[in-house]
Amino acid sequence: MNIKQLEYFTALAEELHFGRAAERLGMAQPPLSRQIKQIEDDLGALLFNRGRNAITLTQAGERLYARGTAMLAEFNDIKLEVRRIGQGAEGRLRVGFVGSATYGILPTIPKSFRASYPDVNLSLIPMNHAQMHRSLIRREIDIAFARPALDDAEITTRKLGEEPLVLAVPDTLDLPKGAVDLRDLAGEAFVL
Repeated sequence: MNIKQLEYFTALAEELHFGRAAERLGMAQPPLSRQIKQIEDDLGALLFNRGRNAITLTQAGERLYARGTAMLAEFNDIKLEVRRIGQGAEGRLRVGFVGSATYGILPTIPKSFRASYPDVNLSLIPMNHAQMHRSLIRREIDIAFARPALDDAEITTRKLGEEPLVLAVPDTLDLPKGAVDLRDLAGEAFVL
């Protein structure tokens, strides 16, 4: 007996009428009758008492109905859970990020994500750029917030925004005011 046949049996057990059960299942009555006979043959048990004016469940039918409805409910729960995980509404999301991302838009994203998807286990993992790249390729993390963007054909990137780059230098360094050409800083030691 398979899940589909269990659904046929359950419909008949609830309707106790072949015509109504067939209509509920969207099928003709003769194929439903054949399916029920096949289930009974496979199980080696009579599931329904078929009278002139009424159909009732046998003791074996009552047991199959009790256990079968629980199985169908569990099966439907599994399908729903898998669908929700596939849609990103359940499961886990492992997020890699560079430390500097915490000074931008990153802090607001997990908060709104958790509010929208409370059933998703969100893991935030700080890492450097090279670790993030390796972890994405190895599927150890699901997404990453990187600065600069990760450049790899295996990784899909989306630009989330632009930020101005600011140069902070001691006042002893003689540089022109305004925009600075980074080539002018080639000989300087950088902290970050």
